[in-house]
Amino acid sequence: MLIAGTPRRHPAADAGWSDSLTMAALAGAIVFITAFVLIEVRARQPLMPLWILKDRVRGASYGMMLLLNASLFGAFFFLTEFFQDVLKYSPLLAGLAFLPASIGFVAGAAIVPRLVDRLSVRLLAIAGTLTAAAGLTWLTQPGPGSSYVTGVLGPIILMSVGTGLTLVVLTITATEGISIREL
Repeated sequence: MLIAGTPRRHPAADAGWSDSLTMAALAGAIVFITAFVLIEVRARQPLMPLWILKDRVRGASYGMMLLLNASLFGAFFFLTEFFQDVLKYSPLLAGLAFLPASIGFVAGAAIVPRLVDRLSVRLLAIAGTLTAAAGLTWLTQPGPGSSYVTGVLGPIILMSVGTGLTLVVLTITATEGISIREL
């Protein structure tokens, strides 16, 4: 249990990448991913038909989704640490600090139906990705003297609007041309 004002220990930061538990987890991940691919290749009705990834545009869409979501998880992890350790927010207040991100995701996703008929999907994907990347890059700037409003609010809104826009567009390109039977 975390008591207000008590510094938290970070075992991962202390142990590093060469720690035996870290190495075992990475090795386990490689084994399970390999097993998943082998099972999917042989399955009559796979969860993820790997032939879908042979299409260059579709494969790139899935790859971009993976990278974008991985960056979001990393950002959210470090933002949670920033909110609680630097800004001294309670866990509840730290959770509420993410509310503008939810609003940004919805706003970004809501823009797509209005723009997709007028602009190319590729242009929308590039614009959304660059917007999300700008927000994520801006999120590298807050430090011990930053406040929520001056250090986090703007970047989190920019990142989330770009992400909402990008994920909708990438979903469109990833599922385009696939029949219902193939889903």
